[in-house]
Amino acid sequence: MRINRVHAAIAVTVAGAALGAVVASAGGPSWGGADAAASTPTWRIAKDLPAGPAGFAVAAAGPGSEWAFGGNGKGKPTAWENTGAGWKQVPFPGTPGEEVTAAGASSASNVWVFTDHVGDAGGGVGAMRWNGRTWTQLGLWYIGQINSVSVLSPTDVWVFGAPMAWHWNGKGWWMVSAAGHGAGLLVNGGSARSADDAWVYGADGGAAGAQGPDVAHWNGTSWKNTSLAHLLTSPAGPGDVESVYEQSPDSVYALGSATIAGGPDELILLHWNGSAWSRVAQDPGVFSTGGEIASDGRGGLWVANVVTAHGRELLHYAVGKQGSGGKLTTASMPGTGIQVGSVAQVPGTGDALAGGYTTRQQADFLLQYGS
Repeated sequence: MRINRVHAAIAVTVAGAALGAVVASAGGPSWGGADAAASTPTWRIAKDLPAGPAGFAVAAAGPGSEWAFGGNGKGKPTAWENTGAGWKQVPFPGTPGEEVTAAGASSASNVWVFTDHVGDAGGGVGAMRWNGRTWTQLGLWYIGQINSVSVLSPTDVWVFGAPMAWHWNGKGWWMVSAAGHGAGLLVNGGSARSADDAWVYGADGGAAGAQGPDVAHWNGTSWKNTSLAHLLTSPAGPGDVESVYEQSPDSVYALGSATIAGGPDELILLHWNGSAWSRVAQDPGVFSTGGEIASDGRGGLWVANVVTAHGRELLHYAVGKQGSGGKLTTASMPGTGIQVGSVAQVPGTGDALAGGYTTRQQADFLLQYGS
């Protein structure tokens, strides 16, 4: 179950102070190696990273703009960039006690990071943007943790988290949905393709962070709510939507789970084809989802942060023939006990990045798939 920290008041501030960034080199991987990709793409460890309990947020705008951000609330967050010549640490204007919760990018000069202060009920959630040269703080909320982001352009950024959705138009932040406003849902997360095309998921009522079987679509002027309870119901009761990913206006995926009596949950992948929702895949033996979904660049999906009997696994979804229901499989990792908490496609390619970690060795890894 995803647990969100909720702050008492709601406010947004925008600051214009920029912090200079200087690139400093860092050493190569020392655990697992980083050999050249084989003819068949596999996941490999691209770099060791400072240890933390939840791995790193990853983002990419293309093969020459790949990012990893980490921070677990015990020290200052760190940032790592690969422009094509290898991974290097970039000074990052985080503060002690700050945790990176989400990241996204639309170009090498439009990279966004969202952070929270762990255990600080008044610290709020911060937004920072990299313009290719410097970092600038561009927002502060006194709400719960941001769970997902869609960075589309310098004037089109969405953030989703309990219990609302916000949109950046290049000048400021606009609250598009919150409890009792807009979608009517207690929003937990979402995904967007443009300023007038976004999806959220959450609960229709309850406390902030409550899970439910509901999704809602934003068309630029209003929200349309839909309950997916009929597709997530099991003999033990109704299930919940725990992630959503908009691939295109006529292709939206929702990841949910249904409780099985006397056992763990069943993971259920749903698909919207522009006119109706349907089940396309399911996988029993999942204890919790709350997964992060990303394209694989080949029509399928990567699904991270899925809790099974083996830990937080990375799953792959391959679409069936002629768009029919496909299959979920567990991705093979380049080491024993590696947990995967985040994933992002490298746009324009079939490559991907992931944030991995091990609890046994207290180590974090930047994982790479493809070239």
